Amino acid sequence: TENIEFLCKSDDNKFIMAYCDNPDGLLHKYGTKSDEVKEFINETEKKIKNMCDKLDENTIVIISADHGHKDIEKAYSILDYPILQKCLLMPPSLESRCVTFWVKENMKEEFEKEFRKEFNEEFILMSKEQFLNKNMLGFGNMHNKIDDFLGNYIAVSISGSIIVLENYLEKGKPIKKSTHCGLTKDEMEVPIIVLKK
Repeated sequence: TENIEFLCKSDDNKFIMAYCDNPDGLLHKYGTKSDEVKEFINETEKKIKNMCDKLDENTIVIISADHGHKDIEKAYSILDYPILQKCLLMPPSLESRCVTFWVKENMKEEFEKEFRKEFNEEFILMSKEQFLNKNMLGFGNMHNKIDDFLGNYIAVSISGSIIVLENYLEKGKPIKKSTHCGLTKDEMEVPIIVLKK
């Protein structure tokens, strides 16, 4: 808040954007209902109020978030699903709640059937074309690397479940308590707080 106060003291008009890596980091580590997160939010509210009291009356403060959070209820590993494993060209990637798969051309039907059998209530499975046609990455021109980052299937969580990607990197890595990138209300709705004297 000190940097914002300093920048606001100059006479010229300005737009200042400030980012804080918490509560996101705390939410990942401790979860949405934790005392650590509640304490951070309470302290931050006090700091913002104190900062706003010092700002010029023509200053508007807008507070928001780039995403919400969802507590993790179940964690799955594709390594525990040998039928799905044999359908893949390479390990899945992206995010644990928005997972992309590179599926062998001759095994697409088997992959779809098996994935839906195992995860139909917890993930929406889409082909890459369906995913892009639904504008799941937004509108406008697509990044020229999109084909490198997306496999031919994408699964997006609609529950408290994740597919653990870290299993491919490190055994015993702790599971996050909360995360984002799925399609639940908790992740997609964010507050917009506007403060003006």
